[in-house]
Amino acid sequence: MTCRLSGTPLRAALPVAVVAAFASTASATAGQDWRTETVSRQFAGQERLAVDLRHAVGTLRVRPANTRTLFSMNLAYDADVFQAVTDFDGDRVTLGLEGRDRDLRIKKGGRTPEMDVRLSPTVALNLSLDFGAGRADVDLGGLRLSGLDIETAASETRLDVSQPNREILRSASVAVGAAQFTAERIGNLNAERLSVDAGVGHLVLSLEGSWQRDLDIEVEMGVGAIEIRVPRDLGLKLVKESFLTALDAPEMERDGDAWYSPDWTSAERRITIDVEAAFGAIEVVWLR
Repeated sequence: MTCRLSGTPLRAALPVAVVAAFASTASATAGQDWRTETVSRQFAGQERLAVDLRHAVGTLRVRPANTRTLFSMNLAYDADVFQAVTDFDGDRVTLGLEGRDRDLRIKKGGRTPEMDVRLSPTVALNLSLDFGAGRADVDLGGLRLSGLDIETAASETRLDVSQPNREILRSASVAVGAAQFTAERIGNLNAERLSVDAGVGHLVLSLEGSWQRDLDIEVEMGVGAIEIRVPRDLGLKLVKESFLTALDAPEMERDGDAWYSPDWTSAERRITIDVEAAFGAIEVVWLR
């Protein structure tokens, strides 16, 4: 998987009511034109917002905003290599950082870009996140998520849903390249279906949270390890479609290609995970 680095032009200004502050700072590292930029817009009664976040490389942090803020973004980057993307149009916003060229080169010893985004917990959000290389820390707790699409390349990504989603999320998708991806408190997503497409790496799915409905999870993985953390009050069905993938599923009972937790038939909430993997290992860890 590659990070999309198409040259979306920098929009120099946002509409009225958007506060943008821009400062060019002297870089402590020679050869870098280091800049910081802040963009924000206040909540003004919007009901829905489509959010497209793009971050080519570096560190990314996403959190809920306060109730007065529709969105905000803080950027720090080398303007010789990257350009900011800020585009707001009514019910849609694109925020992020993209490379000026497809061949991204971070200067030796130079700082890596940083992006911090805050999103409104008040409006229904259709969120798309495209992250290239680096480290991402994303907490979607308390947001009203009606759509979720995450794509990462060579990264270490932590996704947490620290508080329940107040919208029904019909479908969520995650595409991971050569990476380590951890999803925590998936139960708080309030999703009906979750698809995960992983290339090479380590995938952790933690099923803690406040479950309001059953969930179907589909996982496709090339080569790597999958760790599934399961609270004991959940019913779990695991389907494995691979002869070259080892499975460690203590206490689960096998029936054909499926493994069931002992309380599958009596559990109030049931989670079905269908795993198709080329080569690797699957481990089920019961949480006490």
